[in-house]
Amino acid sequence: VNVLNIKKILNETFNKWENNSIPYSKKTFKKVINNSSGVALRFVHSKRSTDKKNSSILSIILRNPDEHSPKLNKYASQIAANVVLNRSENFKSYDNYEGYSNFFSDRWNTLRLEFSVSSNDNLLSEYNNICNEINRIANVVITQEELDHQKKNIEKNLKSIYSNTDQFSFFVTSHLNTGLTLEEIKEYWNSFNNVNLDEVNQAVKKLFELDNIYVIAVGDKKQSRSFINNFDNVELYNYKDKLK
Repeated sequence: VNVLNIKKILNETFNKWENNSIPYSKKTFKKVINNSSGVALRFVHSKRSTDKKNSSILSIILRNPDEHSPKLNKYASQIAANVVLNRSENFKSYDNYEGYSNFFSDRWNTLRLEFSVSSNDNLLSEYNNICNEINRIANVVITQEELDHQKKNIEKNLKSIYSNTDQFSFFVTSHLNTGLTLEEIKEYWNSFNNVNLDEVNQAVKKLFELDNIYVIAVGDKKQSRSFINNFDNVELYNYKDKLK
């Protein structure tokens, strides 16, 4: 393959094209949970969940790391979440928990745990079990060994991404889409590597505060009355309603 010839062809073909794309600007998104949200339930009524073949869905969304008080390093929050959730066999499986490998890569900048619940009758007991498990595994001080192990995992994953053109392209564009700048992406690994143990343990205390969470459930509202009545702040929707 003659590289110079290819460059010549490309130049002759595309040199007169005008770039009509909109210049990149950092995106901002509505924060789901702030420092004073409390506990809220958004319940989506679905008749499908009355069918035994269709399980109910229960999601628990923890506060935005950039809403911590005092404000903490968001990279420390990411490490803290990964360490804490990896302590539990219940949260290691993607069958039970989705999202933490892409923590901060979703557009809401939140930590979201999603579970399938076998029936509407079990929503309340499963919710209590999940909260108890989160409280248990988050109530242990993270060690330097755990922090170093998590940093090595992040470094290993990033090296794999950086060495693959397709993965690297997706990595950059997806993080631009979440609001990071090119400079922040460039310093991505350094930002993780500079996190210290004190920052991580501060992040755990704020990130896993269970008196400040958003709960989203999909189920049959008649069969889930005891679950719904457990919350003071409730939003009720039907499955096809437009969410606020």
